[in-house]
Amino acid sequence: MDALRIILHFTLLIGPLVFLHELGHLLMARRFGVRCHEFAIGFGPRIASWRPGETEYSFRLLPLGGYVRMLGAVDGEHIAEGDRGRALTDKPIWQRFLIYLAGPAMNLLIPIPVFALFTFLGPGDLPATVGTVEPGMAAAEAGLQPGDRITAVDGRSIRSFDQLQRRIARRAGQPVEVEVLRGEETLSLTVTPAASVQRDRLLPMRTVERGMIGVHMAGYGPVAHVRGPNTDAWQAGFRTFDMVRLIDGDPVDSWAQVVERLQVPGNHTVTVLRGQPLSDAFGDVRLRIPVRFEFESTGSPELQGLVDARQTLHSVQPGSPAAAAGLAPGDRVLALDGRPISDLSWAINQLSLTPGVTRELHVERAGEPLVVSVTPEERTVVAEFRTQRSEVFVGMVARSSYTYPDPERRGTFSRMAHSVASGFRDTASLILALLYGVVFLFTGQLDSASMGGPLMIADAASQAARAGWDRFVGMMALISINLGVLNLLPIPGLDGGQLAVLTLEGVKRGPLSMRTRQIIQYIGVAMILLLMVFVFKNDIERYWSGIANWLNS
Repeated sequence: MDALRIILHFTLLIGPLVFLHELGHLLMARRFGVRCHEFAIGFGPRIASWRPGETEYSFRLLPLGGYVRMLGAVDGEHIAEGDRGRALTDKPIWQRFLIYLAGPAMNLLIPIPVFALFTFLGPGDLPATVGTVEPGMAAAEAGLQPGDRITAVDGRSIRSFDQLQRRIARRAGQPVEVEVLRGEETLSLTVTPAASVQRDRLLPMRTVERGMIGVHMAGYGPVAHVRGPNTDAWQAGFRTFDMVRLIDGDPVDSWAQVVERLQVPGNHTVTVLRGQPLSDAFGDVRLRIPVRFEFESTGSPELQGLVDARQTLHSVQPGSPAAAAGLAPGDRVLALDGRPISDLSWAINQLSLTPGVTRELHVERAGEPLVVSVTPEERTVVAEFRTQRSEVFVGMVARSSYTYPDPERRGTFSRMAHSVASGFRDTASLILALLYGVVFLFTGQLDSASMGGPLMIADAASQAARAGWDRFVGMMALISINLGVLNLLPIPGLDGGQLAVLTLEGVKRGPLSMRTRQIIQYIGVAMILLLMVFVFKNDIERYWSGIANWLNS
């Protein structure tokens, strides 16, 4: 039953993509008057067919592709007198070029409306409101404050935090004028984004340089760090990783609210949620229990040993470089290689960029300073769909607890325009990431074992289908981009190979010889067969245990 469901999901995923790909070829061929003998979905024996006109439409047994059989596409094909001028070879090079290009273009265009629809139906934009300002970075030096609403960058208005990030990312090292709404007052500030090297979100093995000014839209949640047992905070009852829920009976949602209320001198009643480990649980499972106590504030929670847990190490993985360095849960990381940090997640990201390079961490443990050296390691891990990839391993885990502003909805017309632009942008980003992946594959930076064939696609389709229709449609859009880019590669037998041949004919100003075309076809068939054997080998190695269990069931 599972096997049948996977086959069904695979067919539902690939079928529409193949149909639209071949439809692109068919429509363009008809546009230029080329006779099409057959429009087929799948390969192998015919399951069903019908002929409403001169073109036969058919479904075939193996749903691994499709084709449009055009008159004159095969060398030596007989052309009847009545079909003179309707063969593919009778058409000028530019028309044949567009016919072959139409299929991959269709695959690359499909995701645009899909991603646009997801954006249109989404909750809205997260506003460009400052939630947190990193100390020592450009935003802090320019005077930006939490609560500021950034309305324009270099005179161009912005509506969302995502827009702000994109504008700033392109301006590393260049002064930027930002317009800020602070209460009822509008300010103009100049910030110079610092260059920051980060891992590409879509292609983790690639690093990119982006401009950063040090603002986050989220404020840190009400999670505490206590700077040692000799502090007022500890004596009152606070413990590291306590989540503050009530102060004097009023709820709190962020650390900024905790500080605001505890800055008022006097006695305060505090209620926190504290993780209590379950002794009979498998793994580190904790039950949060409420704890209530009194805290006598002198007006400065930080001087009384109470700060937020953004810099605090939540856990250390056994056998990791962090464990070897002597780091322990509850350590507060203050600086990386002498540079102050305010968020442990940023430090972990920076450590993950350079395997084998020893980095220095300045740490506070129970109120005492400590310097440790950490050397991140590169390890091979099993990733999605049982693929293997290399990643930098540190073994430090931060406690993420952030509060985000409510999304804002645009007007219908504005939302439609924004959604279409977002669809183009997201599709272009995925195409670029895939092209980089192809380059990394040929240069050896990406392990060839990460390539997959029909079994891997079927697994991805099945997992996406179980997660919901939106994940399934999103996976379909991603596979569509893969098919489009793959078909544009200059491999004989694929659309990209035909486009390369037509380009050569255009440069030569005449057709290639019969012998040359035959050699190209033989090479193309051999390359495609080798590629198929390779991806099937990867699939079998990746899913062999499941295949064996299915055969034995």
